[in-house]
Amino acid sequence: MRTALAILIFVGACTLGSQAHAEPAGARPSVVVLGTPGEPIRAARVDLVAIELGRRAKVTAGWQLHAPSLPERIDEASREIVERKLEWVTWVELGARSPSGESTVVIVVVGRRGAQAAVEVRRLTTVDRDDLDRAIAIKAAEMLDAILSRPADAQAPEPSHTSSEHRGAEEVHAAAAEPTLAATLEAGARVATPSGTSQAQVLGTLGVGARAEWHGFAVEVVANGRSGSGFDSETARGTVTTREIALGGEARALWIREPLRLGGFAEAGARLIEGIGTLRDESEHSTWRSVPTLAAGADARLDATDYLAIRIAIGVEGMLRPQRFAIDDVPQLDVGDVRGFAHLSACFSLE
Repeated sequence: MRTALAILIFVGACTLGSQAHAEPAGARPSVVVLGTPGEPIRAARVDLVAIELGRRAKVTAGWQLHAPSLPERIDEASREIVERKLEWVTWVELGARSPSGESTVVIVVVGRRGAQAAVEVRRLTTVDRDDLDRAIAIKAAEMLDAILSRPADAQAPEPSHTSSEHRGAEEVHAAAAEPTLAATLEAGARVATPSGTSQAQVLGTLGVGARAEWHGFAVEVVANGRSGSGFDSETARGTVTTREIALGGEARALWIREPLRLGGFAEAGARLIEGIGTLRDESEHSTWRSVPTLAAGADARLDATDYLAIRIAIGVEGMLRPQRFAIDDVPQLDVGDVRGFAHLSACFSLE
């Protein structure tokens, strides 16, 4: 069960003075549902708002707002209303969620009536994302019902309320701008193809880290480890077999468009490679080598739930110095200077 603190903002453009601009009698007002960089348009939410408003208004899906902050998005929506000759637009802003599950949900309505902003606070209780969408739809419908039921020439609130409303809007903007922090854990597999051999490697991976999200973007820092198969090479002198353990630190930047997250990563680390040589007389020798590495690539994420995502990544890893194994000073196995890789893992988050 998580509790959402819903701060509802009603923003009106100046009332048109001429009676010629009044709505025709019996006409249904239009409401357009918009998206933001951090909260794209959800078809289910549009449908729920339409159901809650019924025949009192015509509800349609609109476009994405691009301004980086809440006040700038309100200004952007106000301009679009005039340019597109719209009546009402609404959108949702999701703020930070506390470890206890309490969230800040901002519902914004911008329209062509009223001359002042009004701030109202409501507390919603939800179980999952579907319940949150329904709660938002119900509250947005209540807001629009209240606005649409007022006469077009209704007087603005008394000036004495303006300062408190302004402070409330500033608090909403601050809450929506706060980053959401989460601990992360991921497990998966990596397939690599080094340049020095035609053989492929399969490595198991495990990583722990932290993530910060805000304004539709996320940054992650992850410490990871990998272990798995190496290579085999057999000649007349004997056989060389390798296995490896890799450790590294990774930084990722992701652009969020739910349920997708797209971006890139960079990693610095080291490969610990063990070479085991077996001679024809069946004597065996082994040695460990540490090789520093750098890697970079593209990252794609699909959110399965609020706490689980599937990660796919492709990239290139370079070894800062070459590593070869030999028998009797004769090169036997080259593990490669560069290797391409594909990565698949399950990513868990705990906020």
